[in-house]
Amino acid sequence: MAVQSPPSQQPLEDSLRMGQNVNTETLSMSAPKILIEQASNNDVEAQMNLAWRYQIGENVEIDLVKAEYWLSKAAYSGNSNAQTQYAIVLRQKNDPKKQEESVQWLLKAIRDGNSWAHYTLALQLANGIGVRKNFDAALSHLIMAKFGGYENADAAYNTLISSYTDPNWQNIYKFITWPKIICLMGPQQGMSGELLLSYTNDNGENNSLWFEEEIKTANGWFIKNNPSILDGVFSEEVSIKSIHVGRAFISNQRCASVTITLDNILTNRFMPIFEKPKNDALNLTANLIALIDGRNFVNFTYMYF
Repeated sequence: MAVQSPPSQQPLEDSLRMGQNVNTETLSMSAPKILIEQASNNDVEAQMNLAWRYQIGENVEIDLVKAEYWLSKAAYSGNSNAQTQYAIVLRQKNDPKKQEESVQWLLKAIRDGNSWAHYTLALQLANGIGVRKNFDAALSHLIMAKFGGYENADAAYNTLISSYTDPNWQNIYKFITWPKIICLMGPQQGMSGELLLSYTNDNGENNSLWFEEEIKTANGWFIKNNPSILDGVFSEEVSIKSIHVGRAFISNQRCASVTITLDNILTNRFMPIFEKPKNDALNLTANLIALIDGRNFVNFTYMYF
């Protein structure tokens, strides 16, 4: 079974499409001489720009050797997009040793949380390029790419899962670093009496009246609500299996911190949700909770590793 590579035949343009570390507005204004000077001084953006220019012949003669040279310089500088692109260049050489090296570059980029690298490694795992075929690992990396919002990950995941008759989900989950949604719930307005006293004097012990009330409120919002308060955040209905409630300080204000890992957010098929939450929907949900609870603020943060 083969999962198709991305359709682009100009992978350096792929890195531009990712929109990171390459300033396309300056490409036509920067003379190659200036770029070479900047790149020689370890300017990673200039190195990527030069690689792109030599790849497609932008104000220079096409020179794939120089393109690869400057791309490798950017990769060695630690740029995760350059590392991913360099891995693709190595893979395309059809040299088994170079393809094995490409996997190492992808692993470096993955340690920086690069979703494109997760996607690319998944393709190589599914096809046995530079690494032993492993469909479970390929699925896990596609899921991580989906968590990172990489646009081609959905199609590749659907292709692989449709032809993989017996995925070992327990094994697949072992490969995954699950992202988290963290909700910071600021203090409620109008607290008085024992609740206000407990909030003011909270010393971090779990039996605080204020903290116990926050646990109840968080469970009400995230566990007991049917439909789930996070339904609109994803493309399908979800339920939340468990949450962790802790304390945090934001601008010298004590608040409750609710952590939800995505393996605890289940679809109606009782599978974890495999997608990145919609940021606008998270903001709307935060505003809703703040309005109904009368809180100074409610903030959601998505933590993708």
